[in-house]
Amino acid sequence: MPQNVTIGAFVFGAVLVLIALLTGGFKIFGVEISGTTGRLQRIIAGVLGILLIIVGIYGLVPSGHDSRAVLPRNGSLQPVPLAFENRLTEPILVYWINRGKEVFYSEMSPGETYRVDTYVTHQWRVRSRKTGAEIKTIVTGPTGGVVTIGPSR
Repeated sequence: MPQNVTIGAFVFGAVLVLIALLTGGFKIFGVEISGTTGRLQRIIAGVLGILLIIVGIYGLVPSGHDSRAVLPRNGSLQPVPLAFENRLTEPILVYWINRGKEVFYSEMSPGETYRVDTYVTHQWRVRSRKTGAEIKTIVTGPTGGVVTIGPSR
């Protein structure tokens, strides 16, 4: 769930809980909440407010999945294994591309293998730690696989 939606859900839920607890009669964000809310309205506002706060805190990410992960374009939440093998003589940096922005995942020494569960269509970028230059960018396929950085054996 996008961060601005979860923040909005949390804030709106908090306002509803305030209405339920204080029965109105206050001003927030420049809006005056009248003090004429009835008992049923307060109960509904309280329950809905608590639910929205929970959504705001936990988002709608299924349990067991990386909270940084966004729903892939193909709609699949089935993870696929991906491994990076550093066959260079220098350290490299591995990034996941989240909506065009690099999210750091791992620094790999020469000879090291890094494994990650990811999703089909997720993009990954490898950079030189020394120069920051892009070495390789890949798009995860339906079965994941091994990404070899450097010469083949």
